[in-house]
Amino acid sequence: MAKFTVGLLVGSPRLKNNSGGIASWIHYQLKALHPDYQVKKFTPTTPLNLVSTPINSVSPRNIKDGSYEDAIIRTWSKEVSSCNAIIFVTPVYNHSYTGQLKIMIDHLFHEFFGKPVILIVQGPTSASLGLDHLRALVNKYQMNVVDELSMKIPYEYVSSPKRVASEFDGTYTNDPFLKEWELKLQEAIEKLES
Repeated sequence: MAKFTVGLLVGSPRLKNNSGGIASWIHYQLKALHPDYQVKKFTPTTPLNLVSTPINSVSPRNIKDGSYEDAIIRTWSKEVSSCNAIIFVTPVYNHSYTGQLKIMIDHLFHEFFGKPVILIVQGPTSASLGLDHLRALVNKYQMNVVDELSMKIPYEYVSSPKRVASEFDGTYTNDPFLKEWELKLQEAIEKLES
């Protein structure tokens, strides 16, 4: 039997960001709950640089067999197709999700269609508007939103050099605010296979 594979799509393009640390925390929780899960992490530029790759000249809605013009997009198609579920993680930029996350999604269509997803949007103030925008986008793909987290992170995480630790170590010493989200995330993860 094939492993249940979760794609972790991190929308932040910044080198020093909070989303990478939050993704590490999510990865830790996924593996703690389901050690047999395979987790594939993608950012707008790694392991594939999707930001600098031109959008296919034929609408992705019209490509059902992965026959994209660009080799990077064909690889991206295979990666997303191999995922049973997706978790989107993005900061709020100007009251919405990042443009780079939109590019990651815009390259494909059928590969996302109908998949169970968790939406996680974070920011120092309410992330609800960014969450509303992301929900509207994934609904166009008829993805199955099983849960959402609109995470308010402490303001110092964006107003100073402080960032969520890039590797979650299983404790909440570095980023204690994540503890309040642990149960909600675990409940969301349990809905991915339902």
